[in-house]
Amino acid sequence: MSRAYEDKENAAGKLSSVLLGRIIKELWGDQVKLVRRGPNKDRRTCYLNLRRKEHMHVTELPGETFEQFRGSSLEMGRGWSKMSDNPNNVSFLRFESCSFNSHRLSTEVKITQLSSSRISYSLISHGCENDIGKFMDISYIERYPLSQRIHLILAFVDNAKLCKGTTLEHGETTTLPYATGQYVDLTEGTDINSCVGETRVFSHNCNIITVQDGTCCANCGNIKLLGSRAKRRGLARDSIHPHTNKRYLSKSEVVEQLAKERQARQNAEKRERYWREKFNLQCLEMAEEDHDDLSQIFLNTGDQNVPTEMACLWEQQKHLLQCKSKNGYWSHPK
Repeated sequence: MSRAYEDKENAAGKLSSVLLGRIIKELWGDQVKLVRRGPNKDRRTCYLNLRRKEHMHVTELPGETFEQFRGSSLEMGRGWSKMSDNPNNVSFLRFESCSFNSHRLSTEVKITQLSSSRISYSLISHGCENDIGKFMDISYIERYPLSQRIHLILAFVDNAKLCKGTTLEHGETTTLPYATGQYVDLTEGTDINSCVGETRVFSHNCNIITVQDGTCCANCGNIKLLGSRAKRRGLARDSIHPHTNKRYLSKSEVVEQLAKERQARQNAEKRERYWREKFNLQCLEMAEEDHDDLSQIFLNTGDQNVPTEMACLWEQQKHLLQCKSKNGYWSHPK
């Protein structure tokens, strides 16, 4: 069932026909087969040796108000403690055998009364909060009293595998938001302050619950996936393209890109200064009257008096003299 649960997590909890087929295959194996039945014009896919179980109506047990549940004493499993600092909230807290950034990690099941008939169930850990309905069918347990629902939810969390984050190697960067810090395993009674631990990251959208023990959830795994892709792209390229969007670059790459742009601007100013000085050294200065006389001479000279080898140069010179700008442009260059 591990692969089926993993597919369900990646599909955001939606049960598709492919996922249903995988679950049936893993549960009953070759005892249930997928066959085609019916006439040729209306053939349908069905499962052989699989019978639909008739739904049995279950009478709901007497209800329990949120105020009665909040004031009652509930027998909980080992490690869980009940606390309430708000009339509409009741939390069940359990400390885990690990720490993150020198703080002991905890798992909290939070029950919130939204209205007289609506109650929400949340799972909170390392700063992330998820609706428990994302992992289990809340509509199925709504028929039971509130105390029994909490027993079922706590039992589910006890048997669930919690996400332990992922690691990012040097050069692996991503734009997705995440929290990083020292992760210390305290199963052997290690002191939080004396042990260094391992640098791990948790996504800000961490699912908290994962499929297999020792692995990270889909959102934390996406942090690792995008980081490794960014590292491979960085190793494959020789340099950063000048038109690369800076929002996708790391801090060091942005500093490098800005240094290149600053150097390019300085080089452009130096080239402009060089050519301007060279032009001023090689050009001739004349009075305004001499310039007008020379312009009239050029304009009044016929094409028949121009040598063949000078025809192209003469045509370009007349073109420049007819321009409105002194720089030889028909219009503003910008």
